[in-house]
Amino acid sequence: MSEFKHVYMYGVTKNRLETHIDGLKEQPVYTIKCKNVYAVVSSFDDEIVDPIREHVFAHMKVLSEVMHEQDIIPMSFGNVFQKKKSVLSLLNQAYIDLLKLFPRVKGKIEYGLRAFWNEEKEIENLKMSPELQREIHSYKDKIALGEQVNDLLEMKKEKFLDDLLTTVKPISLNCKENRVIGDSMVFNVAILVKEEEAAHFNQVLQEWINKHENELEMRFSGPWPPYNFIRFRVEIYAR
Repeated sequence: MSEFKHVYMYGVTKNRLETHIDGLKEQPVYTIKCKNVYAVVSSFDDEIVDPIREHVFAHMKVLSEVMHEQDIIPMSFGNVFQKKKSVLSLLNQAYIDLLKLFPRVKGKIEYGLRAFWNEEKEIENLKMSPELQREIHSYKDKIALGEQVNDLLEMKKEKFLDDLLTTVKPISLNCKENRVIGDSMVFNVAILVKEEEAAHFNQVLQEWINKHENELEMRFSGPWPPYNFIRFRVEIYAR
């Protein structure tokens, strides 16, 4: 590992890794110990990691594989340290805060659900509704119609989201609405679940997905460590 100049960090655990895991650029993942916590890392040859799909996927894959072995406090993508001693310094400074976070990740997992639709098709369907059947006499009328269509689209998106949250909240610990990107995305939700209740949660969620399969394209991911609910912020500690 001496030929590498940097160390990439994925998260923090309470134990060494017992299995072989490949990380970014297929480099082996290992641990760096400080007191009784371990940084989960791999060697890296650049100071900055490009946020391309391949690298993000590798980061999430490591978190997922470690999670199946033990609890892990996940770190955000892109944390590169110059040397091993920089990682040790971080662990030492953040040690008390890390110990407080472990109970919050124990036995908890996260799922993600994003929904998409064909917005052009939705707009055409809305224009056929009786409430929008009117003659357009001026540019002002056209603007007003467009605004009404947008309002109805947002209302329909909110209705899907409210229906989902009403379904999953009773069987989850928490839900977080993440940023919606692009006109075709209807919602983007992270859901925190007790690990022991994952099977029941998946069954209920799959029933909801099946109910709306002709209206929405669903992209379901997980289980992950509680990435959206337990965020360890490296930047508040000196490197």
